[in-house]
Amino acid sequence: MHAFAHMVMDPKVRAATARSSGSDCPPRHSRDLRTDRGPKGRPLTRPILKFDLVEETDALQDEDGWRKSGHSAKTLVKHHDFRIVLIAMKKGTRLEEHQTAGAISIQPIQGRLQLQVGAKTIELPVGALLALDRGLSHDVEALVDSAFVLSVHVVP
Repeated sequence: MHAFAHMVMDPKVRAATARSSGSDCPPRHSRDLRTDRGPKGRPLTRPILKFDLVEETDALQDEDGWRKSGHSAKTLVKHHDFRIVLIAMKKGTRLEEHQTAGAISIQPIQGRLQLQVGAKTIELPVGALLALDRGLSHDVEALVDSAFVLSVHVVP
C-alpha cells in the first residue's frame, strides 16, 4: 500500500480517472487530477520544467503539514507515466511500509534517511541515490530533518 493511501476519493471518480488516464492505478485523491498547482496555476506537465529545490524545500518546511504532521509533499512533475515529488520530513517521522506499482528512485537533498527494504536496512545521506524495482515493500524514516526527491514510474 502506498504511503498516501489514507487519502480518499469518490469511487466513481477513481474509476473514471483510471479509464481516462489509461492506468490501472487510479489517483488516490482528487488533487491527483490536476495538471497545475498553486494559486498561480504552476504547470506540472510542460516539456521543460526547472526547479530551485532549496526554495521548494524551504516552502514545504513552512507549510502547516510540516508543522502538524512532520511531513509535507509537493508534486513537481506529473506526466502520464512519470511523477517527481519533493517530500520533506521532520526528524523521527516515518512513511510506513508500502509498495508502489512502478519503479521508484529516492534522492536525499537534505538530511539523512533510513529505509527498510525487506530485511535490509539502507541509510541514504545527501548525495546518495536509491532505485527500487516495482512492488518492493519499503518504509522511509527521517533520521534528521530531511528532504528528498521521489521519482515514480507510473504503470499504465
